[in-house]
Amino acid sequence: MNLLVRPEAEFDLAEAYAWYESRRPGLGIEFLSSVDACLATCGLDPIHVFGPKMDVSDIHILLKSRADSNRRGKEGPMSGEVIDLCYVCLSTLSLAKDPESIPVIVPLLNDPSDTVRQWSGIALKAIGESDVTLQKKIDEMKKRQNLEQESGQVRK
Repeated sequence: MNLLVRPEAEFDLAEAYAWYESRRPGLGIEFLSSVDACLATCGLDPIHVFGPKMDVSDIHILLKSRADSNRRGKEGPMSGEVIDLCYVCLSTLSLAKDPESIPVIVPLLNDPSDTVRQWSGIALKAIGESDVTLQKKIDEMKKRQNLEQESGQVRK
């Protein structure tokens, strides 16, 4: 069974996440966990997409490919309309809370897709909430990414 989650629905989920987080820190993550459980029953979860054994490094390869396609402006296996796959990857990384995911996710904050940018932010927040040191690392990488983006715009 193929389940299509439209960008509008993904945007609504990101807005709902923000609303729940504003009510109580951590409540947004609980909300997304409930959504993930629901999607798992529909077939759009990591096990249905990747199989029972998936290594975080494999997900990193997929998302690095997306960021590389964005940076170079060239087509690649993760360029274009693969938003559902990006969502599953980012959702999986947010649950894994692996610090090695941070440098892979940060470049996606500049993705052309609103949905990918939103879910990248949500994944980083979930990872950062697991450890204060990780939150500092995320903040440093975001600043560096913003500086790189600003310097690239100045050169154009």
